[in-house]
Amino acid sequence: MATTLHIGANLNFTKYVYGRKRALEIARDELGLRCVEMVPDSDYGAALFAKNPDKFRAYHREVGEYGRKIGVEIASVLTFYRDNVSVAHPDPAIREVAMLVMESMAVQAGEYGAKYVGASLGTVLAEDFANERVRAKLFNAAAEAWKKWMEMAHREGLRGVNIESMSTLREPPATIRSARKWLSELNDYHRRKPDTTVPCHLCYDLGHGPTEAEDDSPADRDFASWFEAFGDAIVEVHIKNTDSGFISTWPFTDEYKEFGIIDLDRVAEAMRDHLRAPEVYVMVEVPGKRGRMDGEADALRANHTTIENLKKSLKRAGWRENANDGTWSLPDAT
Repeated sequence: MATTLHIGANLNFTKYVYGRKRALEIARDELGLRCVEMVPDSDYGAALFAKNPDKFRAYHREVGEYGRKIGVEIASVLTFYRDNVSVAHPDPAIREVAMLVMESMAVQAGEYGAKYVGASLGTVLAEDFANERVRAKLFNAAAEAWKKWMEMAHREGLRGVNIESMSTLREPPATIRSARKWLSELNDYHRRKPDTTVPCHLCYDLGHGPTEAEDDSPADRDFASWFEAFGDAIVEVHIKNTDSGFISTWPFTDEYKEFGIIDLDRVAEAMRDHLRAPEVYVMVEVPGKRGRMDGEADALRANHTTIENLKKSLKRAGWRENANDGTWSLPDAT
């Protein structure tokens, strides 16, 4: 099946600066976008959800309705909220609270009318990771939390949950082998309970990857290898540049032209050659300065330039934009 690309942006650069409705307007008017990825409600979300779930739902439902009114789809809810990593904490009480956070994320996405909600699988602390028995127990706890999340996402009308590729073995999946393991386990659960769960997909982040000390092979550090290995499973790609150690985060702008290991032309070609999901959301992810308006203006410029450079690379790789809805496809695809 031919793949359709949706070009959008992760709105973490607007967090703590603009309200959510204003952020949607900026995405449309300043960035020319028709879809975005919203960040989870990390300032008061989980507490409000626990105290007054009806208010929580109404607040985010109104944002979703506004997005549809102005022609901006909130496609997913992901990133800039890592409390869910505590589902791999050794204290069961903390894991229980983390599960509440994940539920609030699913509800938020559902009220927006989003398709996906996502996060990392969960982080195991270094001291716990060193003990193989403890490590296995905590990763198993995280997997069980995700299975519950798949059920929550189904109840909220979502299409799927997205597990994000990460950069350390303590926070999987950081390798192709790890991604295969967790996607297989979670989707085996979905196949056993297709009427009460959603499937688990992969969000691949160009800025995330393991060090040579933690990878299984050079393929773990190459986005084209990931695209080839998970052509059917990848429904979202985060666009950013980074260094060989996967530590820095840079936009694709003139001042960073000589920096980074990611070549946008190669990204566009690899998506053309390997991605096979019917729809893939390609989200530019350039963080902001959080409250400094000069920093936010620079973040807006960096997002805009990165989006334009991404589009140029897509055109060079043979992708064509549909003027009617802003999506991208390959004209000779069948």
